[in-house]
Amino acid sequence: MGCDIHLRIEKRKRVNPYPNDRHEWHNVGIYGEFSCRIYGMFARMAKVRDYYGDKYKVQFEPRGLPDDLTDWATCESFYLHVTDNEEAAEWGEHYCLKERAEKWVEKGYSKWVDENHTRITDPDLHSHSWLTTQELRQCFDDCFKEDDGTYCLNSDYWLGIVSLCEGIESDGIYECRVVFAFDN
Repeated sequence: MGCDIHLRIEKRKRVNPYPNDRHEWHNVGIYGEFSCRIYGMFARMAKVRDYYGDKYKVQFEPRGLPDDLTDWATCESFYLHVTDNEEAAEWGEHYCLKERAEKWVEKGYSKWVDENHTRITDPDLHSHSWLTTQELRQCFDDCFKEDDGTYCLNSDYWLGIVSLCEGIESDGIYECRVVFAFDN
């Protein structure tokens, strides 16, 4: 069975110009499930599908989801809303019945996100984590950069993600991060 990555890019201003406001992350618009299965990249990003042991110099432990995810990521990417409304659970994507949520949490497939038990982590996802643009670049270079300084041919997808983050950060105003999890 293959492993896909569910990834979202977020940005925020490096300096909060309004000290009384929340310094929030915003969705960049690149998100979703990607089937570009480069397991060497997954191993570097979160030690997922790490078939190679200590071969790679760059590897990050999964960090979990950040507490300050964008509202969009909270609603649409990594969590399920828990409800007693059977119709909402049946027809609403990203919803589940409370009884099912409790069983998933009991078996260790999910975790409660809040103390009111209104959201759980999606039981189909694992190894939740996030990386800064610089960390993503480290993973990318370690995975794809050849000895002569060029990049191997199958790097285009990841080069696009790294380049987008670096482009957003290029004026020094914004910082980016990629938030992700994996499925099996």
